[in-house]
Amino acid sequence: MTSLLLSSILLLVQASTCQLAKSPNETQYAEAHSQEIERQVRIFADHPDSSCVSGAEFRSPDAQNRTCSANCDDSFTHTISTINAVFSGAIVLLTILIWKVYRQQLASAHVTERAWIISEVQDVTVLNKNPILVFCKVINSGRTPAWVKKTGSRGQVLRKGKESDLPQAPPPCDLISPFTDEGSPLPPHSHLTHIFAIPQPNWIAVENEEATLYIWGFAEYRDVYGNDHITRYCYVYQPSKDDIRSRDFYIGGPKGYNEAS
Repeated sequence: MTSLLLSSILLLVQASTCQLAKSPNETQYAEAHSQEIERQVRIFADHPDSSCVSGAEFRSPDAQNRTCSANCDDSFTHTISTINAVFSGAIVLLTILIWKVYRQQLASAHVTERAWIISEVQDVTVLNKNPILVFCKVINSGRTPAWVKKTGSRGQVLRKGKESDLPQAPPPCDLISPFTDEGSPLPPHSHLTHIFAIPQPNWIAVENEEATLYIWGFAEYRDVYGNDHITRYCYVYQPSKDDIRSRDFYIGGPKGYNEAS
């Protein structure tokens, strides 16, 4: 580095010595050459680390600006990519949440709109010197039709103290009109009626609480969504002996007699 500076100074001295012996054109050339040498000397003096011997490459201000701009662009691109990844993940999570909510709403709509078959036993009809008639209905209380595949019912009078004779599993029922495998449509708020005829002596025993009347049955059906369901029911007749308990049919019987799906 020092030798380079000394060489530059000697060149300046030599140029100034020979200036008087040269022509005007040569003098101008020498002056321009001297100025260029001075500029190069100042560059090396301002950047002492830019030695060609060490192999380090001197970078001009424009090159530094370009490098800084490239680094800034890379940083900006990385930031944008990170933001896009975060938003993409948020969109995926939101889509999954919306899908789950939609599935829950669809399931709720199926429950709300599907057919529901329930049972109901009306009050008895007492005919003079004739069997007592009991009307049992299976009603579609849902909002869409039910395709009934099979339905039936049965009644039995058991003497007092013999209630345990009623089997724990529902015995076979007397089926009403046959249905196809696909089922027969039962519109909303429509019903099918089962009629029981109870002989007078049995009915008198029930009214005197000497016997207990059981009525049970079932209905198998399909809803509009293609799902199969079953309703089982069992009622016990309770006569009225005071003002506290009304004369009516109440849900009763073993556990397996009552079911709804």
